[in-house]
Amino acid sequence: MQYPSRFPVQLDTFVNHGSRDGIGLDIDWQKSDKPSSNEFDLITDAILQIERSLGGGIGVGAGLWDTDRDTGIQVEEAADDDIIRFDTNGVERSTISPTGIFSFQEYLAHLGDADTYLRFTPDRLRVLVGNADILDITEIVGQDTVVWNEGGVDIDFRWEAVGVANALFIQGSDGAVTLGGPLLTLTGGQIKFPAGQVASADANTLDDYERGTFDPVFVSTNNTFTYGTQWGSYVKIGRTVWCNFVITSDTATINTAGSIVKIGGLPYNIVNHVNARGGGAIGAALTFAGDVPCGIQIIEGQPTVQLTYRATANGDFSSLIGSDMKLTAGNSIYGSFWYRSE
Repeated sequence: MQYPSRFPVQLDTFVNHGSRDGIGLDIDWQKSDKPSSNEFDLITDAILQIERSLGGGIGVGAGLWDTDRDTGIQVEEAADDDIIRFDTNGVERSTISPTGIFSFQEYLAHLGDADTYLRFTPDRLRVLVGNADILDITEIVGQDTVVWNEGGVDIDFRWEAVGVANALFIQGSDGAVTLGGPLLTLTGGQIKFPAGQVASADANTLDDYERGTFDPVFVSTNNTFTYGTQWGSYVKIGRTVWCNFVITSDTATINTAGSIVKIGGLPYNIVNHVNARGGGAIGAALTFAGDVPCGIQIIEGQPTVQLTYRATANGDFSSLIGSDMKLTAGNSIYGSFWYRSE
């Protein structure tokens, strides 16, 4: 195999080495094929160490090349640029700068493993293992990004801590995130759930949080009301809803005196299950025409809650009806209750 080296040279500057330790070294000088060139090709059948002799040296364009000069190492393409260049197949693949920075054209691969490599493109660095895009770092004005698993393949991500093998674990198949540490600290102080609940059947999964307001109304068949005050607030955690409310009517039009009076306008319907039955509390009830409500009854599968009273101190609860409502301003209730939503 020949290892040619090309550089401008005065022939009397170099010494032709003969045999050393019984090993022969054949050297031949060949004029460069470049037109009007003063360069020579030094051809040898072994790797040749060239030392600078007194008064001579290696000049611009010196290097180590193959016979067709498309693969090799070049020292200083231009005078005193202090750059070493590495070419293959006529293309510059990498350089060593004057400050020692080793630059690559695009790919830096694991030897013998062509599908595992670093890939460099302008303002972008990618890490690929088995051709899977593990890490992608991109600099874009106003939108710098670091993306793991850019290709969206089934790759698990695991972050270890001292004594915790899975401090952070992201399941590649479905994106599920597991925190394995003993404590989760939210310095920002917030956890956000989507506007629509993504319900889970798992008893240990918190799948919703919401807080808001609603307008409570009196609901009674064939009877109508206008209002002076309507205010309600709620907090929903999972499927459980806590409500507080205040309601006062301006007028009541009672067409059916025996029709049950309820509170409607709930933020969520009550789940249709017998175990959903429960109750609530009334803090104050003012200015009624008849019996005064003192309790709230939760009935499964309903969009309303019922108002109840006791006719006697030891009597059973009964439902409030239309004849108990004051026709003019009044019928004020301050109450709270909770229930399980659908």
